[in-house]
Amino acid sequence: PVRRLEALGEVTAADRSLLSGLRARAGSHDEALVEIETALNEDPTRTDDWVRRGELLEADDVDAALASAEACLNLDRQHGAAWALKARCLARLPDRTHEALKSATHAVALEAGGWTMIMLKSEIQESIGSFTAAEEGLERALTAHSDDPDLRAAIATRHLERGRLTEAQ
Repeated sequence: PVRRLEALGEVTAADRSLLSGLRARAGSHDEALVEIETALNEDPTRTDDWVRRGELLEADDVDAALASAEACLNLDRQHGAAWALKARCLARLPDRTHEALKSATHAVALEAGGWTMIMLKSEIQESIGSFTAAEEGLERALTAHSDDPDLRAAIATRHLERGRLTEAQ
């Protein structure tokens, strides 16, 4: 259907964004990336498309993924998914730990990134020696999201790995 719309000259950036998502879910990574970049060329103000582009690039090109997160945040400083993407990217780069922590903090505050972002924030805090802050953050998250089985399992696993059997229960 999108190709027919293209022939009529009626394809919008939103159409391309939708097609990108469909192609990504179908496993056509390169085609999804082409579609999302075309959508962004047509309308660079679409914040979710910047995040989608970053997520598509994240595994292979962390710098380009980070640039996409920044582009989104330049448009909307309260975009939680962009903060989460930025945190994941920065956490993989040398000497960017403090920036990664700031980004993870924003993402968690905006309730973005789910349990994996909560755990990433805690791991970053531990990596810079903020063990108490890491534990307190996990306790707050567990209180706020007590019904999240993935978060509960991740925290329990973390306690088990550290030999803290009582806390793991």
